[in-house]
Amino acid sequence: MQNSVLKNDPKDNVLIALTDLQKGERITYSDHVYILTSDVPAKHKLGTQDLSAGDDFVMYGVLVRKARHPVQAGEVLAIRNVRHEASRSSENSQRYKWIPS
Repeated sequence: MQNSVLKNDPKDNVLIALTDLQKGERITYSDHVYILTSDVPAKHKLGTQDLSAGDDFVMYGVLVRKARHPVQAGEVLAIRNVRHEASRSSENSQRYKWIPS
């Protein structure tokens, strides 16, 4: 079912469940088929590839989590198997002067 998941950025290796998904369900997204290895509640994320402990989860095109333990493709991401991690951000320190026209 194409509309049951969402991917925010082409670099992402997670999908977002738009509805409650059940373990064993086959999800097709962008010509890839994922077989869910766990239940995935609506608004939760699932991995699109098998990852080892320490591997990155990318969402919105940036690093958002790291795997605590091996995570299978189609498995829900939860605090038991991922930890927070974030890409470095930078501040734009240029000064701007707005001139009304």
